[in-house]
Amino acid sequence: MRRFHLAVKSLALLTLASGVAFAQGPSAKKAEKREEKQEHADFKAARSQHKKLLKGIKLTEAQEKQAKAVAQKYEDQYKSLEKQERDADQAKQPSAQFMTQLQQLREQERSELRGILTPDQVARFDANVAGKRKKG
Repeated sequence: MRRFHLAVKSLALLTLASGVAFAQGPSAKKAEKREEKQEHADFKAARSQHKKLLKGIKLTEAQEKQAKAVAQKYEDQYKSLEKQERDADQAKQPSAQFMTQLQQLREQERSELRGILTPDQVARFDANVAGKRKKG
């Protein structure tokens, strides 16, 4: 009788434990998928940030060329960083450092873009940055 109770308790414990593990599995995968989707959206936003920051600013031809060069420089860096982040995800390595690096790149790009503008243009640029920060 004692063996029977031990077997039933063991079976119940095993069933309960597998149910908990099963319950955590899908939600953990969903959270991981959400995180990957958000990271992809962050990289996409970074690649197009120059357009939003320069919205409403009339650039000279020289400024256009400079802005295009800055955007291309950072586009290449964003692509490289995103590839590194995807590789880390596939290797099941932590990827938080990549989001920090992404933020640093975005700040550097903003700074370079701001540097090619006149004081009047800077006011509009700063307003675009402030509006962007309020949204997200």
